[in-house]
Amino acid sequence: MTEAEKLRTTMMASTLAGSVAKFVVHPIDTIKAKVQVNRSRIDNLQDFRQGVIKDIIGKTFQNEGIKGFFPGVGLSVLGSAVAFSAYMTTY
Repeated sequence: MTEAEKLRTTMMASTLAGSVAKFVVHPIDTIKAKVQVNRSRIDNLQDFRQGVIKDIIGKTFQNEGIKGFFPGVGLSVLGSAVAFSAYMTTY
């Protein structure tokens, strides 16, 4: 395998890895953002025990469906793919 082929393989693999990783983590980031917006409802550990996060997840799914967990995922995946590819290729 030539150096150019190795570079191309590394770039393709790292782009795919970055894209998949961001796509998988994006719903968790979305939930985190919604929890931060609802910070007034979450003041202490007791609120977590009362299921505030579960309530936020349920309301998101009820009001927006599965798409509610993936707002802006396209641009986020694109950015991660480019960044991950650049990082892993120059590592």
